Amino acid sequence: MDLQTLERRITELEDIEAIKQLKQRYLYACDERDADAVQCCFCRDEVLIDFGFIGRFTQAKDFVDVFVQMTQSPYHLDQHYGIAPIIQVHDPEHASGRWRIHFQLLDSEKGVAQFMGGYYADQYVKQDGQWAIRESVYTISTNLMMQKDSAGLLQAVELGALHAIATEID
Repeated sequence: MDLQTLERRITELEDIEAIKQLKQRYLYACDERDADAVQCCFCRDEVLIDFGFIGRFTQAKDFVDVFVQMTQSPYHLDQHYGIAPIIQVHDPEHASGRWRIHFQLLDSEKGVAQFMGGYYADQYVKQDGQWAIRESVYTISTNLMMQKDSAGLLQAVELGALHAIATEID
């Protein structure tokens, strides 16, 4: 193997790792309700963020505004788990990825627990030497939402691949 091929392969591995780190920073920022850190994970210019029932956005700031509204309650606790990434580097400035996502939300005020599974399909670009998310499309595949009944027992509100989120429960 020649030196140029080896350098290219190492650079590609470094890019894949940088993209994995980017996605994990995004997921941690969501869990920590750090709106600035969430926004910093996306491109500065136009993006496509399509989270289905949450909305479709072409500016990261517009998505972050909705994110802040959804997570402002101190009773709203969620965790995002991004696993099994498949990252493809197309060239030094463009890459794509697919992530399996597991999401759990507990809202102690409303007595709601939600567990969702699905996939992110992402497009990444390098800006100023750093990878950023240009496009992120979430497809839900499973949803289990439960709410406490009058006896304090959890009862299924939704079961399947329905498109709703616990913040919509009264």
